[in-house]
Amino acid sequence: MTDEDLKKLEVLETALDERTGLRLDIKGTFDPTVDRAAIQVIKLREQLFEMSGKPRGAAGSDRDPLSPKEEQRLVEKLYAKLPPHDPATTPAASAQPSVEEMKQRVAAAIPISDAELEALARQRAEAIRTLLLESGRLTEERVVLTGVGAAESGQEKVRTQLSLSAGL
Repeated sequence: MTDEDLKKLEVLETALDERTGLRLDIKGTFDPTVDRAAIQVIKLREQLFEMSGKPRGAAGSDRDPLSPKEEQRLVEKLYAKLPPHDPATTPAASAQPSVEEMKQRVAAAIPISDAELEALARQRAEAIRTLLLESGRLTEERVVLTGVGAAESGQEKVRTQLSLSAGL
């Protein structure tokens, strides 16, 4: 979340605090295209670290980065396991793709389930709810998670849906 997003949530929290009859419903969303690709990149990075044998840091993500040479070796190993390109469906490529092209193709081959996308949407909604409840000014009954769903693809940001309802 950006500083601007946090400021908007502060304004929303103040407005809800001043209007005790309102409830905020939060629906978590995901962009099937953008989020799938982002999760694939994260999973690829995790897979490369597992293959390298580097231990996890205390916080789980505190790892020394892979050297470019080691990353290339591991990406090439994964790339070699992929089925060959179908020349009928893909344009002719150079004989040896770049490491970045191999990474993109390997990442694209990692399956991401709808459940993983929905979990991401739920995490986004829960993060907003947690921030709004943190100060203690709002109660759990007034800030409610209502579900998850796909957002309109191709937008600059994935926007969590917020809606107000009256009559608690």
